Amino acid sequence: MRKCLFLLTCCLIITSQIKAQKTASVWTKKYEQGIYDQYYSLAKDKIHDEFTRQQFSLCCVEKTKELLPNGIESVSNDDLNKISTKIINSCATEIKAKLIFKKWTPEIEKYLKELFVNNDSTLDISYRTQMGNCMVEKLKIIYPDGLNGSVPDDVAVDLSKSCARELMKALQWTPELEASLKESFANAPQIRRLKPAVREAVCNCYISKTKKLYPNGLPDGKVYKEASIKILQQCPLKKIQESLE
Repeated sequence: MRKCLFLLTCCLIITSQIKAQKTASVWTKKYEQGIYDQYYSLAKDKIHDEFTRQQFSLCCVEKTKELLPNGIESVSNDDLNKISTKIINSCATEIKAKLIFKKWTPEIEKYLKELFVNNDSTLDISYRTQMGNCMVEKLKIIYPDGLNGSVPDDVAVDLSKSCARELMKALQWTPELEASLKESFANAPQIRRLKPAVREAVCNCYISKTKKLYPNGLPDGKVYKEASIKILQQCPLKKIQESLE
């Protein structure tokens, strides 16, 4: 009986060793590099900075090794697609939750600014753009060597408040601000009904008079109702229409 138990134990050990050898033989450095390259290629157009692309690819490789110890050839194509999708989504979520990079690059700055700009579409696009620029510049001061994780909530809140205070003093005139203000004005019901040429002329007049009224920028980032009425009185629709006839 003891002899049988001994033989059974030996068989289990040998079987485990064979499986381990098979796993090791599949996941060679060359094989692992090939899987890494596939994930890296996928991430190239989706992730902006090099370091984060690398972290994403490494994450995917590690999860692939865990879920497919015998290699990607050990499952059907359908199963592989399902597993790969699960891995990619999981790693994308992990990486997205962590702003990980060792140094600041133009690509990273652009990526972060876009995140800030797209954060709240209800705000003026020019304001959001300037807010994003302000936030990134302040982050570079606090984290000169890059980030090794997400920005703490309290830091993000403090930065947001600080930038808001600076910007709300007067939203400086830029081509983007003019375009945004013009677009908002053009979409007003009474303006949208006008013929294109008349609408364009009225909008240009509105922008011109607004800049004269607020030469140093828009206080609080918007034109108040009372000021807007005053500006429109300086852009009489009838005269504008007559000038275009």
